[in-house]
Amino acid sequence: MNPRDYLGVKVDEVKMKAGDTLSTTTATLLAWILLIAVAMPVIGVFSVAGLLLIGEAVDSYALGAVIVGGVLLIVLVILFLFRKKLFLKPCVRLFSAATDYEDLQRKEQANALMAAQFENDWQDGNHIALQVLRIFRKAFKI
Repeated sequence: MNPRDYLGVKVDEVKMKAGDTLSTTTATLLAWILLIAVAMPVIGVFSVAGLLLIGEAVDSYALGAVIVGGVLLIVLVILFLFRKKLFLKPCVRLFSAATDYEDLQRKEQANALMAAQFENDWQDGNHIALQVLRIFRKAFKI
């Protein structure tokens, strides 16, 4: 296998890796968008229902709105404080799992290419071990 073929295989590998990463990223992004698009109206409906329920209980819809707003604010602060554990680490784990799988495939391909290159060089007499042996034979006139 000549260097041009090896380079072509490497370029194809980079293209495949980029495509896999892009598709994983796109799928994850679309899943989050869909989740947010469904969650926002649900949160809105439950907030209004809670506002009406609490407003009836305390005889003040304004106080009910403040209480519901305070609960939502507390939930928002909790999500912000645990954002790394809830959002960042799972995303990193997802991408690293995809990368680990791609790295394993890449290493297997590289090992196969190196084995083929070694076999070709050995058969052609161009392997580095043979070259070193030739240099030693010339240097020590063996």
